[in-house]
Amino acid sequence: MGNGSIAASRILNAARSPRATVYINLKFDINIPYKKIETFKDVVTKFVKDRPREWAAFNGFRAVSVEVDRNYIAYKIVLTHRQAWQKLVDILTSKAAVASYCLEVQKKMGMTYEERAIPVNISAAAGSPSEYYNDEDNNDDFSIASSNESNAFDLISKMFTK
Repeated sequence: MGNGSIAASRILNAARSPRATVYINLKFDINIPYKKIETFKDVVTKFVKDRPREWAAFNGFRAVSVEVDRNYIAYKIVLTHRQAWQKLVDILTSKAAVASYCLEVQKKMGMTYEERAIPVNISAAAGSPSEYYNDEDNNDDFSIASSNESNAFDLISKMFTK
């Protein structure tokens, strides 16, 4: 690779980079009381502070998204590792240990989030494709109105109807 090809690129020296900041994403059921989430935060904070050779700081634990329709609140833990990014394996190993610990604490406290199934109406599969697709709106080569695909659709729909 010639020097001219990297002239416009930013070059980073991972050995001289500042300490690595890592993020751990978590989801909690929306019905979990905030007091219980504060207790969870305190337990994880203690876990991180008990490992001063790995972690320089526990920077934050904050809600980043509230999804009422999907029944969860997303939180993010922000940590600063003692190592520079050049020691990526050490950083990822430490991050995995904290993430695994978070999962175990969530299980023990009964705070795991289980995504609820979204109901799907498969009775629509019994109808013909023309009910759901208008070939006049789309005249490209990818239209599903061909007879072979229509027959395949009918065959599949028969498998799901009584």
